[in-house]
Amino acid sequence: MIKGKTPEEIRKTFNIANDFSPEEEAQVREENKWCEE
Repeated sequence: MIKGKTPEEIRKTFNIANDFSPEEEAQVREENKWCEE
């Protein structure tokens, strides 16, 4: 159900609010970019 979807699509599907600021989200994505390789 969530495999292959973007974080934005998953949030929309499950009505999950993104409570990160743009700066916090960028930092988390940078720290975890190895997951997307």
